[in-house]
Amino acid sequence: MDISYTSQTSMNITNYLTSNIVLPRNTKITLMDNTNNKVYEYKIETNDDFGYQQNGVAKYPLSGFKEKGKTTTTNYTSTNITNESYTLIIDFSSSNIQSDINNIEIYLTRYENNEIVRPTIQKQSFNVKTNKKLTHSITTNYNGTITYNSDSQTDVEINSTINYTDAIDTSYYDKKIGLSIKLVDSQGRIVNKENLKNITFEVDGQTYLPT
Repeated sequence: MDISYTSQTSMNITNYLTSNIVLPRNTKITLMDNTNNKVYEYKIETNDDFGYQQNGVAKYPLSGFKEKGKTTTTNYTSTNITNESYTLIIDFSSSNIQSDINNIEIYLTRYENNEIVRPTIQKQSFNVKTNKKLTHSITTNYNGTITYNSDSQTDVEINSTINYTDAIDTSYYDKKIGLSIKLVDSQGRIVNKENLKNITFEVDGQTYLPT
């Protein structure tokens, strides 16, 4: 999720990442400061509720976020004059979630003397699903032979279908969901790259070469 905001204030401000749930232990949060080209990380290593029972939300101070790529520990520092542009990445992969969590809201807030000044993003909810697997089917009507490294042209139409009923792909840095294609011969052996010199793959109108 991306967050942008510009403000100037003389108040003593504390910044928090705020959640309407207590984030599970071992959740890793990455905060990318797009304005200053810095990246901070924070891992939840305790079962603390971070003020949830008292406030109805869990508040994680950004001062606990450590800047990546530093030989010495450098934490996020709040400033009174702020030009904000952030990307948040919430990684639940090590948190051992046992059941679905629905309507999660995670956003940034600023407080003065424990009173909220403003949220920095409109609340947008999302769900975390457990034990969900995408179904992937591949079909073709081709039943011929392909000759390696020949100048002949053979078009093989392959239909690939992924069921997204229970899952939605999300971004993680510059990564996204994709296809890994391997060709095998009649014996089930993967065909070496040297035998794929004249073969290309076309997916959604874009041509790819074997690598």
